[in-house]
Amino acid sequence: MREAAKGFEERSFERWKPAFDHLEMMLAIAQELGEANANEFDQDADESTQVVMAALSNIFPKALLVTNEIICLLKGGFPDGALARWRSLHELTVTAMYILQEGREPAIAYILSFHFAARRAALQINEHAELARLEKFSKSDLEGFDTRRNEAEKVLGRKIEKDKDGEWPAINLKHRDFAAIEKRVDMDHWRPRYKWASQHTHADLKPVGNLLGMSESEKAVNLVGASNSGFADPFMMTAISLAQITSTYLSVTPNLDRVVHSSVLLKLSDEMSEIAMKSQNKKNA
Repeated sequence: MREAAKGFEERSFERWKPAFDHLEMMLAIAQELGEANANEFDQDADESTQVVMAALSNIFPKALLVTNEIICLLKGGFPDGALARWRSLHELTVTAMYILQEGREPAIAYILSFHFAARRAALQINEHAELARLEKFSKSDLEGFDTRRNEAEKVLGRKIEKDKDGEWPAINLKHRDFAAIEKRVDMDHWRPRYKWASQHTHADLKPVGNLLGMSESEKAVNLVGASNSGFADPFMMTAISLAQITSTYLSVTPNLDRVVHSSVLLKLSDEMSEIAMKSQNKKNA
């Protein structure tokens, strides 16, 4: 099985190599720009800028990791899995854009949301620990979760009645669900693609012929393994989101260099469309 998988991956990579080269080049550039942006950040910046930078400094590395995961799934022959991971990349991108646009308040809320989510998870673990064969949190551990939750409420300046209402993005006062955040940053035109990507994340019924991996199949079969079909959309969507989130991160403290770097990445993302479509139009390996 491993030998067969290795052979498939080599043939698939040969077909899609230009798109892999382009996306991996973009990822390397984004990582280098992100590192430089973090190192050059002025620690004496005003408090609002610092808290926005703190929030985006958590989001941006996660976006790079998700991009790596998407590349790995495509190399393995799983375009539908890659599309599902793009969903996460899109959420990170839109969240970063929203925080940059709205500033200090959502940045603080985003950072503090962790404490509500962590407390809720701890209580769920203790509730189901016996059947789930998990170790329960101790009384002192739970008191620690309570303390951090209470401190988060003090910083927010308001009471959160249920922990789930303190999770992102429900913790927001103005835009409390992801669709509202998308609309606020003019990214709601991505909603159809987001819902499309969600189909492979959730247990919704999806006929086998509708899978990306089946897009070049002449007959419907139950796809349970790898495919080298249907990579174009994940490549194009990932390139766009990667360029968008990198540009957003560089825009916390913009200067001429960062504007130019952002423009270059956005231009590279535009080029992915032609590159990916050329690979898709090649004869199936």
